[in-house]
Amino acid sequence: MPALVLLVGPGLYLLYLSERQLTSQNPGRANKILKAKSIVDKAPKCDALVTNARTLSLLAIALGFVAVALGTFNNQRSTLFADARSLIV
Repeated sequence: MPALVLLVGPGLYLLYLSERQLTSQNPGRANKILKAKSIVDKAPKCDALVTNARTLSLLAIALGFVAVALGTFNNQRSTLFADARSLIV
């Protein structure tokens, strides 16, 4: 879990800071984004499908990195446990 916080935390904080700066420059930005995402069209535009696919692929990549980090962390922890056990026994 600490590895997850160290890997993802700084990126989320930088994203928060950039969104905060953009919102302070344009106070109506959040409402404009919500209104744009709330509009329901009869047929989705191709751009929306590309954006959704890109978002899903980035999410899959990010989850893959998290899985690798957690797997490495668990592997290191199990090795440390085995070493400690061999010292005790």
